[in-house]
Amino acid sequence: MAAGCARDVGATFLATSLAETSMAHAKRRVISLFGAVVAASALTAPAAFAAPAGPPPPGGVTFELASLIGPMGCQLSGYALSADVTAFTVSYSRYQGRAGGNSTPAERWMRCVLALRINAPSGYTYGLERTDYRGFADLADGATGTLKARSFFPDRADTPVRQILSLSGPYSDNWTAADETLPGQVVYKPCGQSLSLFLHSELAVDLGSSDPSKTSVMSMSTTDGSLKATYHFAWKTCPK
Repeated sequence: MAAGCARDVGATFLATSLAETSMAHAKRRVISLFGAVVAASALTAPAAFAAPAGPPPPGGVTFELASLIGPMGCQLSGYALSADVTAFTVSYSRYQGRAGGNSTPAERWMRCVLALRINAPSGYTYGLERTDYRGFADLADGATGTLKARSFFPDRADTPVRQILSLSGPYSDNWTAADETLPGQVVYKPCGQSLSLFLHSELAVDLGSSDPSKTSVMSMSTTDGSLKATYHFAWKTCPK
């Protein structure tokens, strides 16, 4: 897939616990969740978007993974979503930046953008309060690996990409990183509007002063689902 193009992925569930599906040959569908819920985070939000405090909807929420945008090398292996509709997890079969060795210049930087639409009953809205990333890096001495990210609704498309993690070689191990929004600064989807939440991430490797014959990798690729991104939502009730 060339940079900037998109493909639809998805599957359908009726779930009361964590559900997961393979992305292989999947078409765009809708994930439906019904059943018990737990209380959401008590983060405050601007009055224009939602009223203070409130649990997730009691049922009938749908999650639709509308598109995957990125260069060749950004491929989903699966996703999972929690029965309490407060977390959405994505894993990749292939998503990494690499430099040196037999790699090509185009492989040094990889980007993935998910367009996630969450449909909730009238009177509820949500915002992204934290994202947890898990990956692996194998960096030669002098090389650097970075993770950058941003999330936004279409009315805030100018949200800048921010550096979440930077690692310097020599490094060969798993890594974790968290991107957390401060209390009171969570951006909620405007009530009454049907908008997608865009989830943008980038992995890159800079050879720096490292031996160019050695390959350095910054990766979120996984075969067992242990390396992933988990997006945590805060729910609010809309003003009446």
